Amino acid sequence: DSVRCFLALTASLKLQIHQMEVDTAFLNSDIDTEVYVRQPPGYINGEHPDYVWKLKGGMYGLKQAPLLWNTHMNDTLLSFGFTRHPGEYGLYFQKSCDGLVLVALYVDDLLIATPSVQMMKLMKALLSSSYSMKDLGPVNKFLGMTINQSSDAITLDLSDYITSAAHTAQIDMSKKVYIPLSKSVDLFGDDSPLLTNVTPYQSLVGQLLFAANAGRPDISFAISTLSRFLKSPRKIHLAAAERLFQYLYTTRHYCLRYEIGHPISLNIFTDASTPSKDDLPFSTGGYVTTMSGGTVTWSSRKITSTVCLSSTEAEYIAASEAVKETEWLVNLLDYMELKIDTPKIYIDCQPALQLAKNPVFHSRAKHIPLHYHKIRFEAAKGKLILEKIGTNDQPADMMTKALARDKVEYFAGKIMDTNSRLRGIC
Repeated sequence: DSVRCFLALTASLKLQIHQMEVDTAFLNSDIDTEVYVRQPPGYINGEHPDYVWKLKGGMYGLKQAPLLWNTHMNDTLLSFGFTRHPGEYGLYFQKSCDGLVLVALYVDDLLIATPSVQMMKLMKALLSSSYSMKDLGPVNKFLGMTINQSSDAITLDLSDYITSAAHTAQIDMSKKVYIPLSKSVDLFGDDSPLLTNVTPYQSLVGQLLFAANAGRPDISFAISTLSRFLKSPRKIHLAAAERLFQYLYTTRHYCLRYEIGHPISLNIFTDASTPSKDDLPFSTGGYVTTMSGGTVTWSSRKITSTVCLSSTEAEYIAASEAVKETEWLVNLLDYMELKIDTPKIYIDCQPALQLAKNPVFHSRAKHIPLHYHKIRFEAAKGKLILEKIGTNDQPADMMTKALARDKVEYFAGKIMDTNSRLRGIC
């Protein structure tokens, strides 16, 4: 989530992004306690073979090495005048005469966003004076994602990851598939035989989970469903996972797109579905959050904390869950003193919308746990604007159920750039 928020923010602020990597990062930190190791082969003292070495700094293999390195880099960035965001420990920012400078830290990889070429050179010089650094130039590949910067947008796609995974998956990718999950296949039946070897299925689901979490919100509901069968998968589940991979390969050019100079604004689309016979008694809720014209966060999960007695209750609870994500994003921006318009939450259920605005239907809603009334509390304070959206225009619908091809393509086009291949972007 933080990578996409970083990209959306840099697009709105018209910043350029470069990437740097720290060589042997863990070896730069000091040790915080006494640690002794055996003498390694080839370096054993002949006179004292039973002696041990006392470490003076961190090293790879120590369980505390990542934390020691993070502390060391944090101290370095603070000495440069940066402020660490308390709500996102990997994000640092500093106000310069040219504008806002951002640094995103992911272990030994850094994304640096600056408003000018001169500031970028200064940042690289500062880091290179403290560590042995690799300058990777404008960001292109990061954590398995492909990031492209142009004069009008920053895009994030997984086309290279999907293509590489497809070559090793031993799945026929020549077949074109245009929906993530078939509505006609019963995944919860007992007719299909159990798999004798569950490893291939678990490996495939792991790859699909990465794609769903990194940059493909359109497969979130499908992979959430398939993940329920990791313990005892059947042949029908493996076939569905392979089919989902074929869908990913067919649509591998889909990408997330953040418009350069787009006003910083938050729009949250939230939806819920009534439980099917296989999910009883739990409903499924989901949301999609957009910033800078592109999707930054999303979720698809069962509402297991309570049993929803109506579709209104399910929609109301799903919207309240989305409010927590909204608060995180608003706090992220407020701490950096970035002004935004009041976030808007779009709900397609009129009774749920009325319930969020006023305590109507009290006799039918008084049993709802108190913490789910957070949406009403935040809306009353003016921190949220509640909006009605038509069911046929609700992109969060694809987070809660399997859909037909026409709806999959329509909603995917609302939360992603599905025409990027025609423009040669992704």
